[in-house]
Amino acid sequence: MYYMRLMNDKTTLLERSERACRTLKLISNPNRMRILCALSEAEMAVGDMEAQLQIRQPTLSRELGHLREAGAVSTRRQSRVMFYRLADETIRRLLDVLCEHFDDETVGTSHMKETENA
Repeated sequence: MYYMRLMNDKTTLLERSERACRTLKLISNPNRMRILCALSEAEMAVGDMEAQLQIRQPTLSRELGHLREAGAVSTRRQSRVMFYRLADETIRRLLDVLCEHFDDETVGTSHMKETENA
């Protein structure tokens, strides 16, 4: 009985680790990160995202497709305009932590110096 519970706990840990890695991989793309940050502020139409984020439409569509497929964003259509919004609360919390951590210029600068010296 204990062995089965232990095995279930290991499986749960493995599943959680895999899910965490998929989420981190999803947001590790700079364009997707920018899109998610913008959507964490408000729902946006594709044209507005393109203008604000300065991401060309083909790239924006591809990245939004990845995000939609992963369940990170959801859509609604109003007439001919497609609106996107952040749909994953876990990603919202991750973005909050990342923005808080990297909001200070000195944090990013010291990290870059450490990376350059390595």
